Formats: sequence, C-alpha cells, structure tokens
Amino acid sequence: MLRTGADPTGGGAPYPLKAPAVCVVGSTASGKTDLAQALALELGGEVISADSMQIYRGMDIGTGKLPASERLVPHHGFDLVDPGEPFSAALFQNYARDRFRAIDARGNRCVLAGGTGFYVRAAVDDYDFPAGEQVGNPVRERYQALAREQGAEALWKLRAARARPAPPSSRPPTSSASCAPSSC
Repeated sequence: MLRTGADPTGGGAPYPLKAPAVCVVGSTASGKTDLAQALALELGGEVISADSMQIYRGMDIGTGKLPASERLVPHHGFDLVDPGEPFSAALFQNYARDRFRAIDARGNRCVLAGGTGFYVRAAVDDYDFPAGEQVGNPVRERYQALAREQGAEALWKLRAARARPAPPSSRPPTSSASCAPSSC
C-alpha cells in the first residue's frame, strides 16, 4: 500500500496521503478492474487506471476499459490521448500523482489498478525521469525518419546487425587468455 505520493511542489520527495493508496495489479484478464471498483466502493475511493492501452481514445475493445455505464465510482486514466500521440511512463507518473493529490484532497481513497507494471512503479516509486523524452527526441526522430524513408524492414535489419556478436578479432582478451599460467 502506498502511503506517500508525489511532492506537491514538484520536488519528487514523498508527501503523506491521508489514507494509504491501494494498488491492484496482476496479469491480463485477472479481474483487476472489477476488484478495484469494488474496493473503491467499499473504501470511498476513486480508481486510477495504470494500463498503457486504456489511455488511448477509441481503444475500448481489447483493452478491458470499463464502459462509462458500468463505472460506479469515478475512474481516471481512460482516454487521455489519441493513438499515435506520444505518451510514456514519465507522463503517466505526472498524471497519476496529480490524481493522487486531487483524490486525497477530496478525502477519497486512491485505488491504482492496472497490469502495466512500469506505469504502476512510475506512479508509486521514486523514479526520476529525464525531461523532454517524448517530443523532439533526436534518436526517436532519426528512427522514425528511417522507417518512413526505407520502411520497417530497414529497422529490423539495423536491429539484427547490432545484435550480432562482434568478430573474435575485435573482442578484448579475457583475463585467462591474457595471463600465461607461469605468470599468474
């Protein structure tokens, strides 16, 4: 159970929540959404989805996104961005921690539910992400340009080339190869 959230001043240090947050995590189709909603009903809480696919608008089928008509408590984290828009664990961290503060300020219990482990960890652990990783990232832009110009096959070839082991002549000597038995 999370007893702290993000520092309201943005400094990253934890601050106390009035009541511990509850995290419901597990594998796909294990009942996380139903359990989270039941807990929120019982505890007077609100659900924050920590699912990396439920953030996308229009991706309702196949993501387990609870239909609005079945939501018995406030739910957060659905339909945040359009498909194709940049989103990351760092952006989710900011979003989730803002939700923690707002829910806690209303006197409600935070129930974080999802199967995207990195999103859950980003929300509750002391991860410090670099700024500006999503927009204007030169590495990402270079690979996107390569895919546009030469197709996805070029990316696969590049990946395969980088995955090959170096030829023996270019490998550094191991400690056993550089040490003669008489001198060790």
